[in-house]
Amino acid sequence: MAISKSSAGLISKLRLTLLKQRLVSFAAGLATTAAAVLATWIILSLLANVVILPVWLKLSLLILSAMLAAFLFASHALARLFHHSVDGMAVRLEHQNPALKGRLVAAVQFARMRRTPGYSAELIALTERQALKYASLINFGRAVSFYPVFKTGRMLALSALVALALVLVAPGLFTYSYEVYSNPTTEIAPPLGYELVAFPGSVEWVKYRDIEIGAVIVGGRFPQTAVIHHRLVGGDWQRLQIDLTGLQRSLSPDGDSLTVSTTLRQINKSFDYYVEAGRIETEIQQVDVVDRPRVNGIKLSIFYPEYTELPPTVIDENNGSFSAVVGSRVTMNVTANLPIRHAELVFSDSSRTPLEVTERSAETALRLDSSRA
Repeated sequence: MAISKSSAGLISKLRLTLLKQRLVSFAAGLATTAAAVLATWIILSLLANVVILPVWLKLSLLILSAMLAAFLFASHALARLFHHSVDGMAVRLEHQNPALKGRLVAAVQFARMRRTPGYSAELIALTERQALKYASLINFGRAVSFYPVFKTGRMLALSALVALALVLVAPGLFTYSYEVYSNPTTEIAPPLGYELVAFPGSVEWVKYRDIEIGAVIVGGRFPQTAVIHHRLVGGDWQRLQIDLTGLQRSLSPDGDSLTVSTTLRQINKSFDYYVEAGRIETEIQQVDVVDRPRVNGIKLSIFYPEYTELPPTVIDENNGSFSAVVGSRVTMNVTANLPIRHAELVFSDSSRTPLEVTERSAETALRLDSSRA
């Protein structure tokens, strides 16, 4: 692009070069602001995933971050649009091109002067001609420095690489932090990396038997301690704290697992329990302690063969031993103190006869062909 043959054209060229430098500085300031914002977001995201941020602290962090971003944009980007001057650009070109020997700066200053006290018109015209001559030989684009963009671009690239690494290592990091800070007036806890499952759950337990109660923790990022709470029905809660750091972990399809438990001896009363680990706890489990299962009574109905002409006989409150004529049919009804799931007669020869179960009773029919025990 040719230089205009006048001081006005020379100044216009300097102004265009100055505009380019300001735009480059503005871009560098934007990169600085973006790098700082990204670094701040990384720090805030890590903080949100480590601790539960109270509302006042979260609001304070957001306000400070916004103020920092605004300050950096104003001081490193917006202000750069008004930095430097035509004279400063001329001086920079003089340093890069020693052959000008101050003529460019002098020509710019002469062009601005309405009066020229102490300077002859010939001197001013000569200076202008020499400045225009040498200016036509130099590259004004060399005065525009892109070093600020490269410098701040490295900072932005470093912040972006750190953010990308965190996305690969912890995919949900920024998603969760966005949820936290997009709800500034709500306290949101970090996501749990584990589940808590109580055992043996709500069950019936036979009186005077030992019982192991506790929970299995499955996943990762386990808390430091767990607490087993238990109480007799209507009593006060008792607590047993267990240090998880010294427990051995086991592998499972869903991640690592830890078992926390305690054994209660010779239980003779019903009780409740639940397990607490970190911020979660199981539902209250109920253990109903019941008597040992036992047979309360055996009722026998004996039907003799027709040839005996004997009437049917009912034997109640029997221990199970009886005698009858060969060929008799016997209906045995057994009652228990607890609901029955399965019942059978076991004979001395190891043979077994199942009984039909109905709640707390069981029944079967036999035909007597020989003596059996």
